[in-house]
Amino acid sequence: MERNLYLGIDSGLTNVKISVFDGSGKSLFSRSRKTSLNRDVIPTKKLWDSVLSCLIEGKNSGLFPRVKAISISGHGNGLYCFSKDNIIFVVYYLERTI
Repeated sequence: MERNLYLGIDSGLTNVKISVFDGSGKSLFSRSRKTSLNRDVIPTKKLWDSVLSCLIEGKNSGLFPRVKAISISGHGNGLYCFSKDNIIFVVYYLERTI
């Protein structure tokens, strides 16, 4: 039995989701939060708070110590970066047509 697990994070503008999978692709844990954000104004703190809320529940599941890889998908033009001290940097580029 493979003991390694994998964490997927999807930070979308309608919902954010996290899931922990085993090596066969079976979901062992999943949480989501509605964000319902206006696509013209991205309140990054609200978006990050939704992701963080899901991650805290995931941590409390006890599965995270076995997570060996993390995959992150975003809302198109967004990117979350972490420093070695767990400081978050949110980079977002919004192209508008006038």
